[in-house]
Amino acid sequence: MSEMLKRAGYESDYYNQAVYELSYCLQLAVEADDMEQAQDILTQIQEVPELIQRKEKQATSFAWRINDSPEIELKESISQYIENIKDVKLE
Repeated sequence: MSEMLKRAGYESDYYNQAVYELSYCLQLAVEADDMEQAQDILTQIQEVPELIQRKEKQATSFAWRINDSPEIELKESISQYIENIKDVKLE
C-alpha cells in the first residue's frame, strides 16, 4: 500500500483508494488481534494528509512558473474518517 501512495503523484483517486483499502486492512488486523500491525496501518492512514501536503508543496516550486498548482483533494467521507482517527493510538 505504501508503494501505491509513493506512486500516486497528484491523482486524488489513488489517495482516496489507499485510505479505503488501508481502513479495510486495519479492520482485519484488529479482528485478528494483531495490534502491532493495526497500529502500523493506522499510522499510515493518519499520515496521508501530511503526505499530500508534502506532494503539493513539492509541486509548488515548479508549478508557480507554469501557473498550474495541482490540488490533491480527498473525498469528504475520507477526510472525515481521517479526522476522526487522527489522535487514536492502539495498544
